[in-house]
Amino acid sequence: MDELLKKFEQVHIHTEDEVRAITAGHGIFIIKGDKETGYFDVELEAGDVISVPEGNPHYFTLMDDRRVVAVRLFIDPSGWVAHPYEEKEEAVQ
Repeated sequence: MDELLKKFEQVHIHTEDEVRAITAGHGIFIIKGDKETGYFDVELEAGDVISVPEGNPHYFTLMDDRRVVAVRLFIDPSGWVAHPYEEKEEAVQ
């Protein structure tokens, strides 16, 4: 499971919205907001649905009990494809 988590716990983006429904357990999406907000946590539990917009940096992690069952919806037939995201330094004026 640790190897699988490494894939999800790296900040990345997708070329389509990431839509996920939690059917059991719980987890946390860490999503990049605007410059003032920075990253913020969204805790999800059974019955919750989230849609992370295309191109929005984020990652997913489990809570302490490490238990979640989720359904992910895709448009692209290749399924879940993550593109690494690297923070860019903001120019200071």
